[in-house]
Amino acid sequence: MNVPTGIGQNVVYEADSSLVQAVHQCREKIHHVCRMHMNKRVRVRTMGGQIFEGVIVGVDEHWLYLDTTGGLPRQPFVPYPPYYYNPYASAILPLALFDLLAIALIV
Repeated sequence: MNVPTGIGQNVVYEADSSLVQAVHQCREKIHHVCRMHMNKRVRVRTMGGQIFEGVIVGVDEHWLYLDTTGGLPRQPFVPYPPYYYNPYASAILPLALFDLLAIALIV
């Protein structure tokens, strides 16, 4: 990976090209798995140890989009008092593909 340097700039980190290739291959594999399991309920674990459950509603080359309401029916939003917590409101969580450690189907 060549990072252009200008006058007065020093590169302080440059990823090894084999690492970059491995990350790209991993991301492509995760992307493929997510596309095969669209609209299915899953449990996702990130490299940082966070665990999320929901339904895969989208995926692109960088992000997995997880509906954390799990596909439950949505209630209409009431924009006037009394405001209330609506557990059925949609909550789409974007997760970076490179940060995913495991994806498990929930049956």
